[in-house]
Amino acid sequence: MNRTITYLISDKDAGFTIEQNLRHRGYSAKNITHLKKTPESVLLNGIWVHMTHRLTSGDELVIRIVEEQSSERVPPVEHPIHIVYEDEDILVIDKQAGMPIHPSLNNYYNSLANALAWYFEQQKKPFIFRCVNRLDRDTSGLTIIAKHVVSAAILSSMNARREIHREYRAIVRGHLTPESGVITAPLGRKDSSIIERTVDFDHGEKALQQKTVEGQENPLPAIDAASVQEVQPYCSMWNAIYDCLFFCINGDIYNNLTPEQQKVVDEAGQKAVDYERAINRAGDDEIMDRWQNENGVKITKYEDMDIDSFKQAVDGVDAWYQNELESQGYDDAKDLIEAFTKKDTSSASTYDVEDRSDLDWPEQTWNFTCSTTETSTWAEGGRKFGELIEKATGGKIKVNVYAADQLTNGNQSEGIQALIDGDPVQISMHSNLIYSAFDPRFNVVSLPFLFDSVEDADAKLDGEAGEKLKAILDEYGLHCMGIAENGFRQLTNSKQEVKTVDDMKNLKIRVAGSNLLMECYKRWGADATNMNWSETYTALQQKTVEGQENPLPAIDAASVQEVQPYCSMWNAIYDCLFFCINGDIYDSMTPEQQEVIDECGRLATQYEREINRAGDDEIKNRWQNENGVTITNYEDMDIDSFKQAVDGVDEWYQKELEGQGYDDAKELIETFTK
Repeated sequence: MNRTITYLISDKDAGFTIEQNLRHRGYSAKNITHLKKTPESVLLNGIWVHMTHRLTSGDELVIRIVEEQSSERVPPVEHPIHIVYEDEDILVIDKQAGMPIHPSLNNYYNSLANALAWYFEQQKKPFIFRCVNRLDRDTSGLTIIAKHVVSAAILSSMNARREIHREYRAIVRGHLTPESGVITAPLGRKDSSIIERTVDFDHGEKALQQKTVEGQENPLPAIDAASVQEVQPYCSMWNAIYDCLFFCINGDIYNNLTPEQQKVVDEAGQKAVDYERAINRAGDDEIMDRWQNENGVKITKYEDMDIDSFKQAVDGVDAWYQNELESQGYDDAKDLIEAFTKKDTSSASTYDVEDRSDLDWPEQTWNFTCSTTETSTWAEGGRKFGELIEKATGGKIKVNVYAADQLTNGNQSEGIQALIDGDPVQISMHSNLIYSAFDPRFNVVSLPFLFDSVEDADAKLDGEAGEKLKAILDEYGLHCMGIAENGFRQLTNSKQEVKTVDDMKNLKIRVAGSNLLMECYKRWGADATNMNWSETYTALQQKTVEGQENPLPAIDAASVQEVQPYCSMWNAIYDCLFFCINGDIYDSMTPEQQEVIDECGRLATQYEREINRAGDDEIKNRWQNENGVTITNYEDMDIDSFKQAVDGVDEWYQKELEGQGYDDAKELIETFTK
């Protein structure tokens, strides 16, 4: 079903990005993704733009929804239907009693979905069945049908917020007094029927006490809270089913808050979730001991059970569940289930992909480039990606690795520009500091003493903070497959041991091309200069400069330790690597192919992080033993003196960004520093 929706942007909508505006209107994350992947689906004043574009009052925003598929498992069958209301977005049907909503076993051709499939087939229109409010087969009444993905998302959200109100009529026997109110009473089975229930104050207690059922399943804290162990002498710890709790806030209330207020709410929510998880998990052992000692419950532990017999019995239930969802019109069923059931390849020691050569890959060769040498972890990350993508595509896509920005004569910035252009570079790893030449917002990663550890860096870069950087990369036509690691930039020099900020005074330091880093080194008292990394060794050898700063693997790969007898492990500045592919190439692939590319990129990113971190101790020992380098460890340095010298540099950086027109500066910095 195709639909064009036009929004005239008012003053209250101005300043938001297109994506933020659409989310406020009820568009789901899936809607947003669908629009991003559909050419010319988002037009601003007649021009196709990115979702990150900010709106101004008076703008005309046009959304084009294109759906060309129909529900595959709903055969069209002619049945009479009573349409109460219809427009471009919804249908309202007065469903008759006896008609099921969805096809199911023994009701494959007589459902409302079958009737609507026929209705739209006669109009030669594609149609995916999306029922908003479901009624039982024998219940008659009004049923709302969404005609496209956006109306479905909006109505589903309204339904969840109970903004769609229902009234039911029921046939009862007898007289009610008073005429209105709430009835709460224990129900029991009527003696003469296995279906009918009646109010039973004598026996209408807990179902387990009545032995209407003989068992139940719940997490231990929930069972304990209801005192179920008093009537259940056996407990099997089989870990078969897990369930979670959605900790939610009303969307209207949340959306009425400022972005800063939303962050506070989210932080409080996350801490409450962490707390609930902790206390929920903490009491299991105590519960089991008490049940055994006080209630005589026999506990059968996981390792004493034949778990394989249970697994075998439900083999294929995921496929059954997928069919159930699809029969009810949920066209995202396969993707949803696969997201939960796919093999976990996140282990640091596992770097493998499935053969997906069945996806009709084009035969292509991609050139990978990075700034560092052939032996660097950057280049190894590129080679790992090449291995993975070649296996996944059955050899259709190959990767050539060109280290030290060979394709652009050693110029790092031109290496990134070549990636943006898609020629001669298609994929690359470059530092956020190099990207800052294109957009100073990438410097946010290199705020001094931002990360306490590599684990802290991973958490931020794999979370909300990293997503903000990926969105900026998208503005430049680049798809980020992962954020790899250059690491903490350690300081080397040929003049003296650096332990305090006073030792840095007037030291001639080669610093990566970043105004933020230049400002930091200025505040530390150094004489900072910038030059290409490929020229740095010669400058250090000739003592044109006296020192440099880089992560240990990058320093070692360039043999800089041969001309730098002092190294200070101060962990002041961290920088990352954006592992990107040209956006046009990525967008030319099918969604299934993109998933494979992203998986290979994620694994290559993880691999690079692992090998980048693994060698630090070996590098330091070898430098000391073979090169006579004096290593000054973090704990032996006056770190506070360095921190005090750059106090307030984040405010300076924010003003720098705002002065260049980046109105998201404050939000970006706070995402990293909170």
